[in-house]
Amino acid sequence: MNSSDKAQLKLVAKISVVVFCVLAVVGVAGVALFARSTSEDVPLVHDSFPFVGETENPTSYLPSNPDVLEGQVVPETEPEVIESPAAGTKLTSQAVFGIATVLSGGDGFSILDSRPDFGSDKDDSTITTFDRAGNQLATIRGQFLDGPCGAYETADGKGIRRIITVSNTTVDAEGIKAGRTWSTFSAWDSVSGDKLWSTRLNDGWGDCATSTSGVIEDLSTTLDAKWAAISPVGGYSLLLDLETGEPRYEDRKMIAIGNYFLESQGDYLDDAQIIRDPSTLKELGRVDRIYDPFEINDVSPGAAGSSTSAVISPDGSLLFGNQVAKNGGSRTTAFKIPSGTVAWQKPASYDSGQFGASNRVLVHLTGVESAGIGGSSVGTGEPIWKLPSATVCAMTSSQLLLLTQSNQQSIVDLMTGKQVSYSETSFSNCPEVIAGGIGVQYGDSSVKVIQVLVP
Repeated sequence: MNSSDKAQLKLVAKISVVVFCVLAVVGVAGVALFARSTSEDVPLVHDSFPFVGETENPTSYLPSNPDVLEGQVVPETEPEVIESPAAGTKLTSQAVFGIATVLSGGDGFSILDSRPDFGSDKDDSTITTFDRAGNQLATIRGQFLDGPCGAYETADGKGIRRIITVSNTTVDAEGIKAGRTWSTFSAWDSVSGDKLWSTRLNDGWGDCATSTSGVIEDLSTTLDAKWAAISPVGGYSLLLDLETGEPRYEDRKMIAIGNYFLESQGDYLDDAQIIRDPSTLKELGRVDRIYDPFEINDVSPGAAGSSTSAVISPDGSLLFGNQVAKNGGSRTTAFKIPSGTVAWQKPASYDSGQFGASNRVLVHLTGVESAGIGGSSVGTGEPIWKLPSATVCAMTSSQLLLLTQSNQQSIVDLMTGKQVSYSETSFSNCPEVIAGGIGVQYGDSSVKVIQVLVP
């Protein structure tokens, strides 16, 4: 082979290498392009699960993100947080055509406009929902809403809000066929207005009681908005799974406290009250000889009125009540939930003396000789501040609204006990303030909602 032939072979070899490299690059790019276009065509959330017998994690089906390097942490997208407006802000003013009731689970609010047609089975009642800033979200209406029965709103503080409604159905007697009446409970998403479920109760369980407050009577919910207990007068209860609507009938009286149920065991002086797991009803703990613990839902942060015998911390970890001694007298006691063990005790001046609690401060009556309003540490029971005697109108996790003996309204910082502001009033009663520090003013055919306290 001469030198000319060798030169030609070298040239062919170089051209082959270049062509191979080009094809390799094109091939890799083509594969990457195909993979990227495929990932864009595949939904990020799969409805399908592994076949029977497979144990692979469903998340392994998610396509990889080509824009994220291996090992790089991708932060989760946080839901939009709507901040509560400043105290004194008007949130909304709405015309109503029936009897209005403002509901709140502590995260936004809703307005029930009860408009039944008492001459027929027709009910034109509506519920309009709003976020914390007063922006309208949804309107609920339909056959599963019975205005006179009232409604109830619950929220878990993390974005889940549910409206609970109850409606009556009556079938008249037809000759030898007896008449029938039953109730149907329904749950709605407060944000979208979508109906989540409806549950028809057993015939004869009882129809709904006409609500005088616009709120479903005798209903309490857990703080995580997953369970409800309806306990009318008598020793029985209806328990509802708020995620599925599954009912459970119990021949014992129960209420929701924190994220659990509290079962009445008869006379509080002789019997302990049992704390139970809502899903299994397994006993988790007991509170012993606490003065009338079933008043716990009568007065809560955001509700005006007198003191009550038992309150629970907003995180549901502590129950505060007056434990009655066998030899007389009582001691203010903090019980850990759900174990029921005692966290601390202090001498009590009154049998019923708690107004409410934040996660740091318990607000209560103080002293017999110099009665007043006191704030104590929820962790130790040690006093933090004391105020002169006044009517506690409402409280949130950060502020307290008082009506003084001179008929002035005073807003107090819950942590320090110091006055934030005060105003003159011509009224001798507390304004209506519901959960979340939301004030309500009812007119003849309208309702105004105002942010009264900082949540």
